[in-house]
Amino acid sequence: MVVLRLPLISASNHIRCPSFRFVEMWKSCRLRWMNYLHPNVKRGKFTKEEEDVIISLHNKLGNKWSKMAKLLPGRSDNETKNHWHTHSKNRTPDSQIVQKNEQTGSVEPCDGIK
Repeated sequence: MVVLRLPLISASNHIRCPSFRFVEMWKSCRLRWMNYLHPNVKRGKFTKEEEDVIISLHNKLGNKWSKMAKLLPGRSDNETKNHWHTHSKNRTPDSQIVQKNEQTGSVEPCDGIK
């Protein structure tokens, strides 16, 4: 009689299950392909036009990076998000940045002075 030993699957010890390792490996391979190895991915700095598109789309869509990336050919959602957080966020006019007042809970434009 042949007995098969299956790995235990539990929340605290999921690394012992080979299927989870396969999913994690597949996800990292897919992300590497999408963000770095795909032949249609653009390399280099964002153009002024691309930055303007990102700013206008962020005002319309918010943090919907994958929807923005579909409108920027050759740019991935991860690259668009990283560019926003490192460069474009600082270029938006103060009137477009909204700050929540901690005392009243109201939302009002931020003038940059606290």
